[in-house]
Amino acid sequence: MGPHSYDPGFSQTGVLWIVPVPLDSIQVNPAAGRASLHLSNITLNDSFTVDNSFSMAIPFATGVIDSLHVEWAGVTRRVEFSDPVNTFSGLFVQVAANAEVQVRTLPGGTGGSGFTFVSGPLATSSSSFAEVAHDQNGQFFPT
Repeated sequence: MGPHSYDPGFSQTGVLWIVPVPLDSIQVNPAAGRASLHLSNITLNDSFTVDNSFSMAIPFATGVIDSLHVEWAGVTRRVEFSDPVNTFSGLFVQVAANAEVQVRTLPGGTGGSGFTFVSGPLATSSSSFAEVAHDQNGQFFPT
């Protein structure tokens, strides 16, 4: 998305870059190597650079994800892993991912006159690496 870094910032507990999304916006089937994410109207910060997004002291502009659509599919590799000593296991499926997004920075504040970014269509995007997985650890590790 160019020189802009759109993210939700820090939570009250200090966790960064996480925003709750409606459950019906996510579809995941690790066994089939498929997943999708559809979001709209998500308010975020536009911190302008990734470095700025790590600072809670720098003022941000208000950004909005007008639409985000990501599809994971096309299995190229499967790896099943289990480590009983460290109680970690999972099915990891390497796939391709395609995305299309439209985001904007609202006018005013530190955002100036506003900014809009629109990616190319979903079918024209590509990825170098993507993975759909189901893992279990700790108390959720299968016995």
